[in-house]
Amino acid sequence: MIRKIKSKLAVKLFILTAVLLVACCMMTYLFLSWFAPKVYNYDLSDMELLASELSQALSNENIETATIWFEDMNKFIEESYENEFVIHLFQYNGEELNLQDINILTGKKNTAYEGIDKTKQYTFRFYDADSDYTLFISRNTEKNSYVAEALNKALPTLGIMIGIVSSGIAFFYSWYITTPIKRVSESARRMAELDFNDTCKCGRIDELGVLAESLNSLSGKLSITLTELQSANMKLQSDIEKEWKLERQRLEFFSAVSHELKTPITII
Repeated sequence: MIRKIKSKLAVKLFILTAVLLVACCMMTYLFLSWFAPKVYNYDLSDMELLASELSQALSNENIETATIWFEDMNKFIEESYENEFVIHLFQYNGEELNLQDINILTGKKNTAYEGIDKTKQYTFRFYDADSDYTLFISRNTEKNSYVAEALNKALPTLGIMIGIVSSGIAFFYSWYITTPIKRVSESARRMAELDFNDTCKCGRIDELGVLAESLNSLSGKLSITLTELQSANMKLQSDIEKEWKLERQRLEFFSAVSHELKTPITII
């Protein structure tokens, strides 16, 4: 199969073109999904009071029960504010904590959210804790924009359309490129067999058309040259035959003279 593909220029062009088109479409899709502007429906000021009340409530709770508060608050934000905001909790050293398990670090620090819209930072201490904690609520930067959501919904249909369109374009492109090449190749094959009767009809004015015209011109010149060579060869053959005929006549003459000289003369 691979050997057959390598031996066919049209197949290689088709596969290469289809792959490049699909890759370009996918890159465009990813670019639009990644850089599409995110649209928020709610004002961040609505979270100021929520963050303040949450910090006050947590100051009266144990560390073990804090996850329940965060779970309920995240659920409230997801349902009431379409998941446009995220709660962040930090230790005294600025290390961010996982809201599902406060004993686990996320690997991020407070400074990682400096360029993001967020509320004020509220410092508090759990009822059974020995150090302070800080929390704030920020925009959810992972929330998909309307454009990204629309693209995600249309992805199956979009993938099918990309495949169909890419295949069609690849087929046309491979046909458009390889058809004149096949004609030029066929003309070259006939020339190799010393058949100069047909001309290469490419119908193009680009480089392939110039190549076809050059091949036709070469075919014509080779045909004339071959005809002249055949004529010269026939003339040469005729001259050689005449020369051999004269040579035979000379040999016959000298043979006859020699025979006459060797015959004795009888005197009557």
